[in-house]
Amino acid sequence: MELREQGLIGAIGIAAGEIKLMTRYVTSGAFDVLLTHNRYTLIDRRAEELIAEAAAHGMGIFNAAPFGGGLLAGDGTRYAYCEASPELPAWVDRARELCHSWSIELPTTALHFSLRCPLIHSTVVGVSRPERIAQLEKLRLTTIPDDFWPALQALGTPPSTIDD
Repeated sequence: MELREQGLIGAIGIAAGEIKLMTRYVTSGAFDVLLTHNRYTLIDRRAEELIAEAAAHGMGIFNAAPFGGGLLAGDGTRYAYCEASPELPAWVDRARELCHSWSIELPTTALHFSLRCPLIHSTVVGVSRPERIAQLEKLRLTTIPDDFWPALQALGTPPSTIDD
């Protein structure tokens, strides 16, 4: 904090997992930026209140891992670095079918879920190969109709694998 007060650094950020811990940091007033990951996605929305609290404190908000570590990008059966329960892939399959009926890809929906939140200043996506940058840009530029989101909400609450 002294370094920030001296103008030697511009901001102090917090990035952790558990919502309770992150909430304590956000409400402390010591931090300028929040980075959350795997807790504001199509699958897990437990960071909604945390993000709202950070916004109320005037913090910059970054949302990372909108693909949940790969599951929402179509890779594997793990979410947030843990093996998914049998219920989770079933929900993802229903979401994928809904996307298909709207001519949208599930990864596009996963990315836009974060991009469309007005409280999030930036969405952070891991890039494993250079060609992913062009793929991500294509997803970002895809338009999702506003009417799609209530249809997605009608699928019900996804069974997250995170327990914190």
